[in-house]
Amino acid sequence: MKRIVFGMLLGMFFISAQALDKLNLALDWYINPDHAPILVAEQQGYFKQQGLEVNLLTPAQSAEPAQLVASGQADLAIDYQPGLLLEMAAGMPLMWTGTLINQPLNCIVVLANSPYRHFSDLKGQSIAYSASPSTQAMLNTMLSYNHMPLDSLKQVNIQMDLIQALISHKVTAVDGMMRNVEPVQMAEMGYATRAFYPEENGVPNYDELVFIANKNKVNHNEINRFNAALTEAVAYLKAHPQQSWKQVSQAYKDQLAPNVQMAKANQAIWMASIQYFSDNPNSLDPKQYQDFVNFMLKNGLLKQAISIQQYQGQ
Repeated sequence: MKRIVFGMLLGMFFISAQALDKLNLALDWYINPDHAPILVAEQQGYFKQQGLEVNLLTPAQSAEPAQLVASGQADLAIDYQPGLLLEMAAGMPLMWTGTLINQPLNCIVVLANSPYRHFSDLKGQSIAYSASPSTQAMLNTMLSYNHMPLDSLKQVNIQMDLIQALISHKVTAVDGMMRNVEPVQMAEMGYATRAFYPEENGVPNYDELVFIANKNKVNHNEINRFNAALTEAVAYLKAHPQQSWKQVSQAYKDQLAPNVQMAKANQAIWMASIQYFSDNPNSLDPKQYQDFVNFMLKNGLLKQAISIQQYQGQ
C-alpha cells in the first residue's frame, strides 16, 4: 500500500513538473531592487502556482531585451514606456503586456545644501544630461514649463558616475537619476539631495517600466497567469518588505548582497522602491497613455500616433 501511495505521489510530482509552462523573461539590466516583484513571485512560488517556470535573462546592453523579444529568443522583457513606443514606431513587432512601475522614476537632482530650491533657480547653471531623445525632450519641456529658454542651462555630457559628478561639483545638477536609486545611495553616503520631478514640471505621467512581448507570438493565457503571480507578489512585498528582502537577498546573494556595503545599499533601495510598484500589472490608464503619446508627438519623437489598441497588440 505504501508503495502504491508513493508511486501516486511521485506520478503527481512529475505531472506537476511537466505542466509548468516555461517563460524566458529578459530583464532590463542586471538583477536589482527594481525587479523585486519578479523575484518575490519566484521565491514565494507564485509563478509555480500559476503553472509557470520563469527563466530570467540578463542582457549585456540596454537595447538587447527588446531585440530578444522581437527575434523570439525571449517571451517577455522589461522595457521603458518611451523606449517601447519608439521601438514600435520603428516597426519592431512589440506590444505592452503589463506594467511594473506606473510612474516616472527619472528626476533631476541637486545637493540639498545648495541654494537651488526650485527648478527655475537652476538658470545659468550646469547640468549633466542624458543624450537619449526622450529624456532630452523631457528636459526641454521642464525648461519651457518654467519659462526658461532652452539655453538656460549649460548641458554637459558627463562620461562618469553621476553621483561623483554631483558631489565633486563638476556640475550643479544631474538629469537621469532614478529617484529610488541614486538619491538613496547618496543618503547612505551622507549626502542629502533635492529632486525636481518631470511630472511636476510639465511632463505627462508615464510608465517607467513595462513588460513587452512579440505581438506575433504572444500567449495571452500565459501573460494573464504571469500578471496574476505579479499581483500576488506586489501585495506580499508591500505587506512584508523586510521579510521579502531577507528571503530574496539570500537567494540572490551574489547579485544583491555580495558584501556588507552592497547589501546595505540595496536594502535601502529595495525599501525605497516598494511604493512605486503597480498593484495591478494589467492596469493601463487610457488618459495617461494618450497624454504621453501626445507629448511624444509634440516633441517630434513620434511621427504618427500609436493608439492604445496598437500598444496592447489589438
